[in-house]
Amino acid sequence: SSSKILGVLATFLASGLFHEYLVKATAMHSTQVIKPAFGKNTAFMMWNAMTLTVEFITWKIPIVKSLRSKLPAPVLTACVLFSALPVAHWFIHPYIKIRFFHDFEPALPMVLKL
Repeated sequence: SSSKILGVLATFLASGLFHEYLVKATAMHSTQVIKPAFGKNTAFMMWNAMTLTVEFITWKIPIVKSLRSKLPAPVLTACVLFSALPVAHWFIHPYIKIRFFHDFEPALPMVLKL
């Protein structure tokens, strides 16, 4: 129903804005002069909202229903994860830019573009 879709969109928008606030608050209290990238967290959350909305809309289409019933749960989970991976950098980039993970870097290896 449209109220479920609006609920999903509102929830993901609120989450995106909350994460934007976290980036801003963290950057403000940094000892370094850091200019955070804004909008990327919200864009990532809205991407996920749209993915979930498309899933909800296509849920009862016979071929989708058939695939869901035949594919193992780990494959379905992988499909969901793969839908977010192409844009995952939208979420993580602002945190990398403000050096949020700086203290964790020795224990949490990340692949970064040089």
